[in-house]
Amino acid sequence: MPDFDPSRNRFGVDEFPEQEDEPIEDTYSILAQTFLIVSVIIAAKICLREFIPWKGEIELAEISLVFTGLFFLLGIMFSNVNADLKEAEKMPMDVVSSLDQLEDSFILASSKISDKVDLSEMQSLLLAFAISWRDMMLKDNGITYGDTLHCLSDIVVLVRDWDKKGAANTAPIVVVIDKVRRVVSRGTVVQRTEVLPAARALLNFFVFMSCVLLFLASYKTLVALSMVISCVMTVCIFMARIIQAMDDPFNIRPPLGIQRWIYGHMAAVQVFPLTEYITRMERRKIKSDEAARLRLQTMAGVMLPK
Repeated sequence: MPDFDPSRNRFGVDEFPEQEDEPIEDTYSILAQTFLIVSVIIAAKICLREFIPWKGEIELAEISLVFTGLFFLLGIMFSNVNADLKEAEKMPMDVVSSLDQLEDSFILASSKISDKVDLSEMQSLLLAFAISWRDMMLKDNGITYGDTLHCLSDIVVLVRDWDKKGAANTAPIVVVIDKVRRVVSRGTVVQRTEVLPAARALLNFFVFMSCVLLFLASYKTLVALSMVISCVMTVCIFMARIIQAMDDPFNIRPPLGIQRWIYGHMAAVQVFPLTEYITRMERRKIKSDEAARLRLQTMAGVMLPK
């Protein structure tokens, strides 16, 4: 079994690597953009009221049912996408915990193998899977769901090889691999499944019509006009944009063009546990490779080039 230095932490490094957060657009930026849209509508309404003059054609009491239905629809759709977001937030840490458990299980299984076991291959496979799953969820480097499952299959092949060499109980390793596979599959479903298109179209229609009705409504004073339009329109537009952003919780990379301005990416799930794990594993693998080189050097009695 590999020797662990008690003066160091469980991960074999002096300290945890510090990772910078992914660039995520501030939620207040989206709110400011929404206020800008609402301010333009209020200014246009005030100009029509004061200079034409045109106060409106509809009483607010006549359109109250429209806003009741809109807020009801907003609540249903927000609860739907929020459930996926909360589930997605737990996935990176669940995967990291399972990968650490896999490494521990491999170390324990190696205690029954008579020959000296090189753990670098196991660490390379775990590292390859972690990078593959991260890139797949962030839509980087063209990594697909099949590529990530192939990395898990490589780990299963390693378990089979160790079992042939007489490794201790390897069944728990397969159980943990199955757990990781379930998390990966669920993450793929969350990433690919969108809100019902008909419901999203209905929401966009309701938001648009609500803005039109608020613009056509009549108000007794300028204060009432400003407060009602600013409050109701801000809630409707902002919530619709948040629902759209939360529909893909792993959309950390900013969209391009008008989609970036409209939807942003402020609801993205952070994958820093996985990024920190990759950094830790790379450091541990370097240490394992160096230890293997020193063992070969001792056995051969010569200095091997680094």
